[in-house]
Amino acid sequence: MQKDIIIKIKKLKKEFTDNGAPLVIFENTDLEIRHGEKIAIVGASGSGKSTLLSLLAGLDKPTEGEIFVKDIQINNLSEKELSDYRNREVSIIFQSFELISPFTAYENIRAPLDIRGNISDIEIKSTANNLLEEVGLSGRKDSFPSTLSGGEKQRVAIARALASNTDIILADEPTGSLDRKTGEMVFDLLLKEVSKLSKTLIVITHDMSIAEKMDRIIELKDKNLQEKTSV
Repeated sequence: MQKDIIIKIKKLKKEFTDNGAPLVIFENTDLEIRHGEKIAIVGASGSGKSTLLSLLAGLDKPTEGEIFVKDIQINNLSEKELSDYRNREVSIIFQSFELISPFTAYENIRAPLDIRGNISDIEIKSTANNLLEEVGLSGRKDSFPSTLSGGEKQRVAIARALASNTDIILADEPTGSLDRKTGEMVFDLLLKEVSKLSKTLIVITHDMSIAEKMDRIIELKDKNLQEKTSV
């Protein structure tokens, strides 16, 4: 794989069974993403955008084809290897936040580092507190998700993804549950942090004003991925 290519999809096909009949979501699909690129994936509802994200996250496997991440063919990994892959190589930001309800904002951010088990508590505390400050939530450190606004929850989710320090961040409609003003503010924060740390960001979105802030827009259409525009 070319040195700066971090993700490579080759001849990808995903098929489900719908009432006993095959339903092809996409097929013969190729895509290359470079390290540090910011990519928007757009397309009609039901076109398979979230399915594609699940495949990149190792949460699902393709019917045919290959997915390479850093020269590792992830669709051939065992469940244990996939778990390790998700822990060390990709972070996911969900539309519904997916925060751990009994945990405070601070505890949610440090959770992925606690899971790894090879980082000192001093380093974990420093990382979590620094990220709380970066996303403007130092004053909400001890607040539980139920007391946070939608924008605050998504900022915690962003900080948690950054805490994992993975090279790839996948975001599934990260502004979908927010009003436009809050969504733009939160997304601009995500872009700033990702750019500062040279992370690769792949965002599923239906909002073209969000997509146009990215380096490339890829449209999932007619069962394939097509370059939509350059910005």
